[in-house]
Amino acid sequence: MILGRLRHLADRGIAVSRESILASGGGAAYLIAAAALNVSNFVFNVIASRLLGPSAFGALGSLLGLLAVVTIVLGALTVAVARTVTADAEQPQPGDLAPSRAAILATVLSFALVLALALPLRNLLHLASVWPVVILSFVLPLAVAEIVPRGALLGRLHFRTLSLAVAGSAVTRLVVGVVLIELGMGLNGAILATVLSQLVVTAVIVWPVRHELRRVPETTPIKVPLSDAALALIALGGFSALNAVDSVLARYYLPAVQSGYYVAASTAAQIAFALPVTIALMAYPRFVAAATEKDGDGRRVLIEGVAVVGTLGFLAAALLSAFPHLVVSVLFGEHYAPAAATLRVLAWEGLALGLISVFIYFHLGHRKLMSCASWVGVAGAIALVAGVFHDGQLPIAFVMVSASFAVLLAMAVQALFGSKTSAQRSLSLPPGEQGASAA
Repeated sequence: MILGRLRHLADRGIAVSRESILASGGGAAYLIAAAALNVSNFVFNVIASRLLGPSAFGALGSLLGLLAVVTIVLGALTVAVARTVTADAEQPQPGDLAPSRAAILATVLSFALVLALALPLRNLLHLASVWPVVILSFVLPLAVAEIVPRGALLGRLHFRTLSLAVAGSAVTRLVVGVVLIELGMGLNGAILATVLSQLVVTAVIVWPVRHELRRVPETTPIKVPLSDAALALIALGGFSALNAVDSVLARYYLPAVQSGYYVAASTAAQIAFALPVTIALMAYPRFVAAATEKDGDGRRVLIEGVAVVGTLGFLAAALLSAFPHLVVSVLFGEHYAPAAATLRVLAWEGLALGLISVFIYFHLGHRKLMSCASWVGVAGAIALVAGVFHDGQLPIAFVMVSASFAVLLAMAVQALFGSKTSAQRSLSLPPGEQGASAA
């Protein structure tokens, strides 16, 4: 099963318990909390769509789509940190997680860059003011601050702390967001609730490892191989961009109300791949194990993952496509009825994205550049929409479905039918660069 046992990663020197991850350190609680977070975020979007109306909700969806790209990129760094911490397998020491000066400088410069881009983003997304972008920019330093602590907790299987953080985030965003919108803050209130939920996550995650974050002269902080971090960044960032680019394109090319309908359809379509993406992430350790052991290249695990994710994704997509009017009316209200036709199309993009996530983690486990193929789909979608297909919701939706299935086909062919030698080829740094660090 995808949720089966983690095997010993001998070639990497990573000692992982053979006990099911769901039974280790609150793994089951973390899985439940993650599912609750997905539900909470979906409910928040549904409520926000009703309170804000199509125009403002379209703006919110575009901003959160851009944030999703950043979140996935930072999550890739977290995965790289977790792998390093697991490989180290030593007792935590003060100073182990101390941030480097370069990391602090990069965070400050990134925050300043986002602030500098506030006005261009306002114009791009047709916002009434720059305040939504300015408020949202504060998510960046908070999210960066939790990268290493979260990775350490993941690597040590401390899922109970992560469960508390995820649960706190879900409650904060849902409750505070609804209150602030009802108080008349509108789009700014919804964005502020997102920032406050990130503050809760960072505080809960940082607290247990606070002593390890202080710089200690005699302790060398952990170092993440730059090649692992870079590949994960590019691959998962591309997947997030493929998921979010259509909302941004719709906001730019369509009238405000039409873009709101499109974002509503896109939000509903995420039902088709929310659970499959989580299952794909759970399969990742097995892909890594197969890639680092001599007895196989992981295709048996891949086929198993594709079967499970494909079945769940197909059922969800079929239901969304068969009853789009019912789904839209229940979730967003009758005034979002024009989104139904778009949902019928985007539901199948959700199926493709769920399967793409499996292949991305497979290729990442084997450290292959094919894991980054989502960016080709993003570039193709932008070119097609900008050049020809931008006259309505359905043309954009059909472009996204086509781009997603093209990426899926390329990844699947390489993974399933590529030679075993190619499947086992890794992306490695030259010997002199193995000590390079991304942390």
